[in-house]
Amino acid sequence: MYLRKASKQKREFDLLTNHFPQEFNFVYCRGYIDKQIKKFIFRPNEENELIDIEELDLLLINKIIITKQTKNKVILLQLAKKQENFQEKYQVQKQKNTIDCTDECLNEDKNKQYLQSRYFIFYLDLKNGERIEIILNTYENFKIWINGISSILQSKSFHV
Repeated sequence: MYLRKASKQKREFDLLTNHFPQEFNFVYCRGYIDKQIKKFIFRPNEENELIDIEELDLLLINKIIITKQTKNKVILLQLAKKQENFQEKYQVQKQKNTIDCTDECLNEDKNKQYLQSRYFIFYLDLKNGERIEIILNTYENFKIWINGISSILQSKSFHV
């Protein structure tokens, strides 16, 4: 996983055109939940690397924001997995507006870019107004993190 605190001064990472999150001040790190399920712990993979945030109290998380590019990529991956009638199903999704085509037209070349990109990007929107940007490099890890965080946020015992 790659991690950084979001800010307006930092350049935005584009999963279609950018290849190295480190060039955008992201730190490659490990992330896990502590045993008491009260906070995320983040540790850089390199000893001498500095990280924007080492711990994050789970009570500070307001919501998860998945980027438009990542949403488009997930839809295309799900459609590509099925392989049957890919173009037909893609057109149906496009007509239903589940793929956001307002800023860019998703043509076949763009589809290939999405499917070939390595990253999935989301933000943790915090109650104090800050955002933590997280980039994961596999769909499986992305699903695990999103499902895990969503479960924690929806847990009744968590909001006590």
